[in-house]
Amino acid sequence: MFYMEIIDDNLLLKRFIIGDKVKYILSILLLISCSNVPQRVNPKYEKLDKYLDLVESYEKGMGSVTILKSGKIEYTRHFTSIEEPSSPVYRIGSITKTYTAVLILKLIEEGKLSLDTKLSKFYKNISNSKRITIEHLLKHRSGLPNMTSQSDYLKYFEDHVTENIQIDRFKKYKLEFKPGSKYAYSNTGYVLLSYIAEKVSSLSYQQLLEKYITSPLNLKKTFVYDKYNPRTSEVKSYEKGAVWEKSSNTHESVPTGAGAISSTPKEVAIFLRAIFKGELLSNNSLKEMRSLSDGYGLGITTFPYNTKKAFGHSGGIDGYRSIVGYIEEDDLVFTQLTNGMATSFNDISIAILASYYQKSFELPQYKRSIAVSDDILKKYSGTYSAKSFPLKLTFRSKNGVLLGLASGPGQSEIPFEATTNEDFSYMRAGIKLKFSDDGKNLDFTQGKTFKLKKE
Repeated sequence: MFYMEIIDDNLLLKRFIIGDKVKYILSILLLISCSNVPQRVNPKYEKLDKYLDLVESYEKGMGSVTILKSGKIEYTRHFTSIEEPSSPVYRIGSITKTYTAVLILKLIEEGKLSLDTKLSKFYKNISNSKRITIEHLLKHRSGLPNMTSQSDYLKYFEDHVTENIQIDRFKKYKLEFKPGSKYAYSNTGYVLLSYIAEKVSSLSYQQLLEKYITSPLNLKKTFVYDKYNPRTSEVKSYEKGAVWEKSSNTHESVPTGAGAISSTPKEVAIFLRAIFKGELLSNNSLKEMRSLSDGYGLGITTFPYNTKKAFGHSGGIDGYRSIVGYIEEDDLVFTQLTNGMATSFNDISIAILASYYQKSFELPQYKRSIAVSDDILKKYSGTYSAKSFPLKLTFRSKNGVLLGLASGPGQSEIPFEATTNEDFSYMRAGIKLKFSDDGKNLDFTQGKTFKLKKE
């Protein structure tokens, strides 16, 4: 089966954590109508179309899918119920890290950096900077804490920040482990890499992107987004409560090289394929990039589907979710970019690859959401816990929507959809709730079911 590890902390960090494992990231999305969908004649994608039709008709998500085979589009589909352009542009979140890694490798090829260059050359006051290398930053092995996991992140992520402000913030971080000793995903490292690239090149991140990637590949819709001046065809992201509502809006200066790029599924696919076809990097750089430590290379990871292995990356920022993968032996790229998701993003990825390889997959069995009275929702308001469950879950009612919050740092409320007066779900993370005894008891299911009681 297809397995995609959520190694991306989704620059808007909202997560339920069970034990030590980050189970899923939170942020929600939108819907679908195919008014501008091109005709699709390949019969092997008929079931995939039915799948996306269901997502659309039950208002479970919105986005675009592209399959690129040997450099040519074999399948493409845009699905949404919101009025959107026919060729939408999405924020791609942490797929941006693959672009940043390419930029760093290009600067290494030009002799302006090396994988062994120390962080102290640029930022002496960051903890243990004399021991942290460019390679450590690229491979998430620096030991620097992930900025999106810090308690202050949600206070500033929507505002413009300068390099000096960010560096002052990073100087306060204490190293979590000895550099190089293990892997721990860190957006902090990729923000630093983008600053370093700008310093050694005397170019902005956008100018670097143009010089080394978008101009050589003739990509017209790949760029650093501008929160306050969006370009034509850029789509907003959404979260679903009782209805679809606009999501938060991260300022591009916050993630920079960790997650500030916007693009289309086709252009993301062209970019990833170009890396492996030697159109952007030297053979030595590509070898370094795909050399994995604990499953992660230089801005790239792998995920399997049956016996196949794809190189690529996933991403998430605000209500956007994304994934791109290249299966080298078949010269195949699949891309899924979304701006609203209230169902399993991973299941759609499975359906995409199952369709191409003509494997079986299940169509979703959705239920229509219903409105629940505020009187009933108030019965479920309060905190639930159990000795066998490592978290406390607190619920409240707001504007006809049940909101849930998990205990622990960096958590944010998420909205739950109701299918009955007792049953609620957050399908993007596979979470189901079932209240009983007028809200005194709660069955919480995410893979495993836990029985909680109201405190």
